[in-house]
Amino acid sequence: LRCLVSMFPYSGQGNKDGRVREDGTKMYGDYEAQRHWMEITLHLPAQDWYRETRDNDLMYWGLDYPPLTAWHSKLCGMIMHMLDPPSVELYKSRGYETAASKIRMRTIVLLFDLLVFYTGMFSVARSLYKHSSSSKRVCLLLGLLSPGLILIDHGHFQFNSICLGLTAWSIAFLVSGEEKKRRSKSGSQITSDDMLGSALFCCSLCFKQIALYYSPAMFFYLLGRCLQSKRLHTIAFDIAKLGATVIVTFAICFFPWVLSVESTLQVIHRIFPIKRGLFEDKVANFWCASAPLLRWKTRFSSNQLVTLSMFATILGFIPAAIVLLRSPTSKNFLMGLLTSSLAFFLFAYQVHEKSILFPLLPLHLLAMSDQVLALLTPLFTHFAIVGMFPLLLRDGLLQPYLVMLALSWMLIFYIHNQVQPLQMSRLMKTCAIVVYAGSIGVTLVLHALEFSIKPPQRYPDLHVLLLMIMCAGVNIVSLVTIQISMLFHRTKTAEALKQS
Repeated sequence: LRCLVSMFPYSGQGNKDGRVREDGTKMYGDYEAQRHWMEITLHLPAQDWYRETRDNDLMYWGLDYPPLTAWHSKLCGMIMHMLDPPSVELYKSRGYETAASKIRMRTIVLLFDLLVFYTGMFSVARSLYKHSSSSKRVCLLLGLLSPGLILIDHGHFQFNSICLGLTAWSIAFLVSGEEKKRRSKSGSQITSDDMLGSALFCCSLCFKQIALYYSPAMFFYLLGRCLQSKRLHTIAFDIAKLGATVIVTFAICFFPWVLSVESTLQVIHRIFPIKRGLFEDKVANFWCASAPLLRWKTRFSSNQLVTLSMFATILGFIPAAIVLLRSPTSKNFLMGLLTSSLAFFLFAYQVHEKSILFPLLPLHLLAMSDQVLALLTPLFTHFAIVGMFPLLLRDGLLQPYLVMLALSWMLIFYIHNQVQPLQMSRLMKTCAIVVYAGSIGVTLVLHALEFSIKPPQRYPDLHVLLLMIMCAGVNIVSLVTIQISMLFHRTKTAEALKQS
């Protein structure tokens, strides 16, 4: 499936969308960005990767991802240099496009997908569902056949699978650490597996800054674990262990920039650009969906929008943070990751449409854990793909998009048939079928309008905005539903403990 999608165009292929800089330089797309990073990291010293120099024009796809992406680009650049030297030649390789180089670049994405994401998914599924082969099978099927991830990494062209794979490995070790602690008689709440899981999450964060979407859940879960101890010195020791793990991991990943304050600040400045605005293009989040009515970008300055989005994101995650501090269980941890990442997607500053891939990972891991999530997973997965429609259409990926949309419908009915062990009532299942069918029907109607009826001249993006408003509405309802479910689960757990 991944190979079939990779046969279609990638982002910016042939510069068909006409992206041109003011000086006439063609900009292409994300494929060219990844190739250019290989070129820069291969030929320039590490100290010059993030700063403007004679050989590094930051206005032409300057490196704006954390250091592990840079080192990964260098490794890929070395591979491409051995196989096809002109594809990463300094200065001369801009816009380099051949059929052979496309195959090689696509193959690199596929290999890292297999090495990091596949192994991470198998590891976390084994940790979460040791005693249920059917639940493990559904978890793996949803994760490995995630339509959105396949379309973005193997169609549009990115390496999200590495970041998500490192996060999956991190979750697997943290879940294992919690199980080891339950069997251990030691006073410390933090095991070696927890420290390894924390280090792996730091690596995920150092590969792609969007992993910050998970960081509040990680923080409050591990802090809640530490606070489970009744001795103050044990709590302090556990926090110190985790703190040392984080500091050492970041220091290794940010070497050699960490040796200079100026270099470190330059890397951070590149990783977190504020000038790009509240959101890019059309995104299925709160800001984009409400922008036609509230006009955020014209009524507020960039600094005001940064502050506003920060408070909105914090408010979106506070209920999960409270639950994680009081009840840091594996299920609450995964629900916290889902709530945190979805809150960031809906309310954070500078959100891309591709960011929806990050709430999907914990949701797919939780799909078979209870009735609410089993019903929510297919619906959310469907609208996550629909929310990326404008990007995929621009990339020339309409056919793979339609196939993956059909795949998401198949997954809907597959999961619906797998929820028998959850003892779901007939009424609830009937309502779910009606909602699924209605969602598919509305999606088809809006797509038909897109291709058959020209929008009013005053509102050229009307059809796309209607799609984004619909998807954003589903995302907001999903966030509220998950938070209520999380609070309800915590209450049930507390009552069960009191009775026992």
